[in-house]
Amino acid sequence: MEGGSTGFGVIPHANGNELVLEAIFVVEAAKVAKAHADRYLPPTPIRMVVNDAGEEKTKEFDFDTMHRKVTPANPHKLLESQHLRDTVLPEMMKTATYGAEKIRKSLIEKALNTMNLLFDGEIERLNKLQEKNKGIASEEILAAKREQSALQ
Repeated sequence: MEGGSTGFGVIPHANGNELVLEAIFVVEAAKVAKAHADRYLPPTPIRMVVNDAGEEKTKEFDFDTMHRKVTPANPHKLLESQHLRDTVLPEMMKTATYGAEKIRKSLIEKALNTMNLLFDGEIERLNKLQEKNKGIASEEILAAKREQSALQ
């Protein structure tokens, strides 16, 4: 999973400000390019929103809500505070990364299931065809199995 982009913002409340982090991660297939793994797992962004209490808030802060409620924060100003720099921000990133990792695993599992379903069906079809038509070479079936294995 690659890092994409991050941004910080502040939500004013009656009793103080709430700092939020929006992080975009990108899941990409890492297998050999010639295997075209991106057919089953195209580059997919994962958006995570975390507040300064370390709570994941992605569902509460969709894009529209972020634009209405959140004022962009100057990251250089945030880094001036040692507590924010050394404690709060790393915890926010840790929470965002953990949430994105869970989603990444789910996306990969879904892509692998889809890929295996398609390849298993194609291999079964080729085996049945070969029983009736000797023109279907065993090498064709082996090639499909090798491609499936390369994508695992």
